[in-house]
Amino acid sequence: MGIGLIPSLKELLNLDELKDVDISSVADGDIIRWLAAQSLFRNTNDLTSHLANLSNPHTVTAAQALAVALLGNETIAGIKTFSSIPVLPGSNPTLANQAVRKAYADLFTLLTIFNAHKTRHQKGGADEVSVAGLSGVLAEDQPANMVDRYREIVSWLTKDGITEGGDAGYEVTAAFPLLKIKAADTTDYDAWVKTDTWTNLVLAGKVVTWDIPIMWIGAVVDVTIWLRLATHASDPPTAKTSHFGWKIIEENLYSTPGNNAAEEAQDTGIDIGVAFQFTSLTAVLTAGTNVKFYVDGVLKTTHTTRIPGNGHYLMHFHVRSEANYQRQINLGRFFMERSY
Repeated sequence: MGIGLIPSLKELLNLDELKDVDISSVADGDIIRWLAAQSLFRNTNDLTSHLANLSNPHTVTAAQALAVALLGNETIAGIKTFSSIPVLPGSNPTLANQAVRKAYADLFTLLTIFNAHKTRHQKGGADEVSVAGLSGVLAEDQPANMVDRYREIVSWLTKDGITEGGDAGYEVTAAFPLLKIKAADTTDYDAWVKTDTWTNLVLAGKVVTWDIPIMWIGAVVDVTIWLRLATHASDPPTAKTSHFGWKIIEENLYSTPGNNAAEEAQDTGIDIGVAFQFTSLTAVLTAGTNVKFYVDGVLKTTHTTRIPGNGHYLMHFHVRSEANYQRQINLGRFFMERSY
């Protein structure tokens, strides 16, 4: 009676007849309670409901409180959101669905990158790796495959293999490591060089990359300069021929792919200065898809229209004076590669 289920001894005096207890609800060991409104004692299962009440002041088990126990195996249902990152043990996981520590995940990422690099390097791919938190040139014992694609490098030791031309007074000089192209000091006078064609250089699905560094330029006013691969070389260069490359007009650098119908020129936002320099110009054609243009390794423009068509291409570099002044550009080695 010490838990207060019977309000007073007064009610005990009413237990003088059997009718004073609701026998139908009382079982062996039950605790009964006086119900004044009904003038009888009855088991109302207060103890059971009391224990089931999670806010009661007595000690309950983790299972009763629907809490996660500190010991033992349990299956936890539902979505649990942590306000702080849980701290895991220092051991590494052994099963596929076990949680992993950040240190283990970082190590796995690093090993994945190394393995991908090894495979790429064995097949002659580039060594440069760049991912979040990791960048750099990775050393590898396996030598690169130099014949995984066609490559051409012209270092301008001589003018062998190129054809030159221009108006009276032009100059073309090959003096390692430079190719110097100079137009004479008369309006609309030209100087140019071209190579023979590379057969089927551009074919659907193939990637063609070429690069030329500008080493010096004499003036950027009253001059137009074309640096491109094209199916034909004309004097002056025409927009209506398949080509992809660069055009410099009044110091502004444009990327210019074109097909036999028209040319598309985009300003790269780069101004070519009058000075000694080392400005790398790179064009990457994915035949039938796009042409991307890079300056010093940074992507500046991407063209998806006026993509040059399949065919034989040649190198064509051209300088035109737009006034009565000599105009000259010095170029570094020419590099070109094409996927097989």
